Amino acid sequence: MRVIGDLTIPEDVARIVDETIERFGHIDILVHNAGGNIRAGGAGGHPVPDDAIDISIADVHAVLGSNLTSTILINKAVAAGVSDKAHRCQATKIATPD
Repeated sequence: MRVIGDLTIPEDVARIVDETIERFGHIDILVHNAGGNIRAGGAGGHPVPDDAIDISIADVHAVLGSNLTSTILINKAVAAGVSDKAHRCQATKIATPD
C-alpha cells in the first residue's frame, strides 16, 4: 500500500492515517521517517550561502515543518485512533542534567 501526502498538512495526515486504518483495520506501530535538511531556498536544495548565520526564515520553517511539525501531527493522529489509553504511544522525554 502506498499513501502519498504532506506530513506538515493536518488534513493530509488525517487522510493518510484514515486510509491506513481502512486498509489494515488498525495501526500497531508507528515509525516516523520523514525529515530532512535545510531545503527551502537556494540551488540544489540548500540555501545560498549554506550557513547558520545567513539562513532564511523560509529555510528554518522548512526544517521545522519536515522534522518537528510532521512528527507531532502524525503521532497525534495515530494516538487519537487508539481507544485503549494504555496502548497509546508516548513521546520520549529528553532528559537534561540538573
